Amino acid sequence: MNSWKKLAFVLALGAGLCGGAWAQDRGYHDHDRARGYGEANEDYRRGYREGLEYGRNDRHTGRKYQPAQYKAYKQGNEEFRRGWGVGYNEGFEGNR
Repeated sequence: MNSWKKLAFVLALGAGLCGGAWAQDRGYHDHDRARGYGEANEDYRRGYREGLEYGRNDRHTGRKYQPAQYKAYKQGNEEFRRGWGVGYNEGFEGNR
């Protein structure tokens, strides 16, 4: 019976470690997956990457949360701004 408890513990530990890594990695790949085709998809990805960078920078420098304050956001199309918002949030909150 004791060996069953050890096995259950090892399996639970392994699932927990792998599950966390999978969840962290999954968010990145979700944004690289096609959200459609063509230019709109590329605009979303570019907005996400730039928003992520700006959000991280704002968090590290102690700035207030203001994703729409940047010129790049204001000048982007709808798909760019959608990606920017998601990326900025993740970067500012420290999720990426």
